[in-house]
Amino acid sequence: MRIVFLTSTLGTYKKIKGKKYPCFIENSNHFLEQLKQALPKDANVLLIPADPNSFEKNEETLKIMKKSFNKSKLSYKKLTMLNQMNQKELLPSLSFFDAIILCGGHLPTQNKWFQDIHLKERLKVYPNVLIAESAGSMNCAGKVYSCPESEEEIRDSTFNKWLDGLDIISINLFPHYHKFLTTPIGKTNLIFDIVRKDSINHPIYALSDGSYIKMERGQITIYGECFKIWNEKIINICQNKESLILNLKEEI
Repeated sequence: MRIVFLTSTLGTYKKIKGKKYPCFIENSNHFLEQLKQALPKDANVLLIPADPNSFEKNEETLKIMKKSFNKSKLSYKKLTMLNQMNQKELLPSLSFFDAIILCGGHLPTQNKWFQDIHLKERLKVYPNVLIAESAGSMNCAGKVYSCPESEEEIRDSTFNKWLDGLDIISINLFPHYHKFLTTPIGKTNLIFDIVRKDSINHPIYALSDGSYIKMERGQITIYGECFKIWNEKIINICQNKESLILNLKEEI
């Protein structure tokens, strides 16, 4: 039976003066507890990055993930990073892995790679635990909302905000809500100036770090703080230490 966790961040590291340090995964809203219940002992885990060509960054992510798993007492046999050198060998046998983690990064870059390797079709028959963070979570939608991430993308009138995704979940997610609420890109506040306007007829669910969505047996449950941005209104629909089962019929 497949279980899906879509997070704003896995919380495997803390950044101090621009450098990433592996850390214990906090049990915010019972995330670590649920992860331990879902993963088998000595799990084989595959990490799929945003950019297969970012070798140094991906190696750093892999090392941090291993150390964080150890600190958090998450049982695993092996963590493997997918790249262009091993993808021909690994992609046909995804069911071998007990869990797949879709990493964060630049959303359009990741989206293109997912399409290049036909990940949507491959994940349709994947039976085990799927975990995603940040851009990885956003790319799990059927029609992905891609918010510009730089001043250059904001200025680009041809920037494509709606991309074909993995079609794992029927809603659009937006991570790091408080970070983007309080940290503008240039003179642009992404939440107020862009995401709100893009929410007309397109509800967007914004997760705070430490919050996540769990999908199991066809049920979508939000754990922790989440804001629904819809038709330019922002509504806090779930608080920290609370959970909410989504009733998507309300949006029809």
